[in-house]
Amino acid sequence: MMQSNITRRLSRQRDLVMSDSVSVSGSAAWRLCAKGAGEGLKSKRMVYQLVPASIEDEAWLERLRRDVYQELFTATFGSWDETRHARQFGECLNRGGISIIEVDGARVGMIQLFDQSDAVEVGEIQIQPSHQNQEIGSRVLKDTIAQVHGQRRKVLLLSL
Repeated sequence: MMQSNITRRLSRQRDLVMSDSVSVSGSAAWRLCAKGAGEGLKSKRMVYQLVPASIEDEAWLERLRRDVYQELFTATFGSWDETRHARQFGECLNRGGISIIEVDGARVGMIQLFDQSDAVEVGEIQIQPSHQNQEIGSRVLKDTIAQVHGQRRKVLLLSL
């Protein structure tokens, strides 16, 4: 059951052509510019891919979620709630639509997308703290929005 849910993804994720003319076949891949620490905009181009998650990715996804949310939850609620974490992680997995974001071959985050007839819903996006503030999440969202709007569909942002 979990494997079929976690491997669900956008059916239109294949055979995409994004705004910077990088053709994609099989999985989504786009070029993006990254900011280096204190270096401003660099000319170095990085490639990211959206790789459909599988059951083998569960432990990595759980660690990512913990790394992304633990500091925020501790600051907001005073402590980390393991029961809440496990429940919310399980709900995320059960909804499926998860793709791993890879930059230059390294896993740096995840995005959860749900394909609907007239829209694509963004369920979640998580970027590892060590890769935040490099415009990776922004670039993935901007490219997703451009691709969906190119299909004359809406983008919905899920808020829980």
